[in-house]
Amino acid sequence: MERKAMSRYQDLYAEAMAKYGLERGIRGSEARHIDQHEYYRQCQREKAGLEKDVAELSTEKKKLDKEKKSLESKVGHLECSAIALDAQKKQLRQVNEEIRQTNRELYSENTRLTEANSSLAAENKSLAYTNAGLSEEATRLSAQRENLAADTERLTVEKKAYEAQPPRHGRRQKPPCVNVMKPKPSVTHNGKKPSATSPTSSPGARPSGLKPRLHGRIMKSGS
Repeated sequence: MERKAMSRYQDLYAEAMAKYGLERGIRGSEARHIDQHEYYRQCQREKAGLEKDVAELSTEKKKLDKEKKSLESKVGHLECSAIALDAQKKQLRQVNEEIRQTNRELYSENTRLTEANSSLAAENKSLAYTNAGLSEEATRLSAQRENLAADTERLTVEKKAYEAQPPRHGRRQKPPCVNVMKPKPSVTHNGKKPSATSPTSSPGARPSGLKPRLHGRIMKSGS
């Protein structure tokens, strides 16, 4: 059969089989007819290759399944971690708010303590001045006490000397009447010096700072 006639038959056959979805082969193709045995051998080779590919794909599928399960487990852990992190985040917000409130309270307390410290510093300064005045008064009183001790010692010596004298005209002279006035304290309980009209000053009291005077007389013989 000629080549043109064979090509014509293929065209007619393709037109008749088009309704079944068949298409005509490529015109002028260099493909050659393969006998049945060769075709079976070629199919077996392709089958073996396909089976090998299927085995490899099956192994890869199992591996992917394992990875999928591992990823799903990781996703579950990540979701749990996300929930825990949300709870921690909420807790940290509460802690931060408490810290802010504590800082505000500490700032207020610091301000109050600063003001109290300033007040105490002023009071300490005032007390220092008062202490200095009291120290001066204590020094003055100490000097008065020393003067009184000296006067007392002198009077004691004079009394002993008088008592050692022999009696004249059958009787002993009367000892001198000594009246040593004790100084009144010049500092009250509140640390202030009393004024001249202070109710603590008694009538006839001797002003502070003056030495006590000796009042008395010695009876001479023949008087």
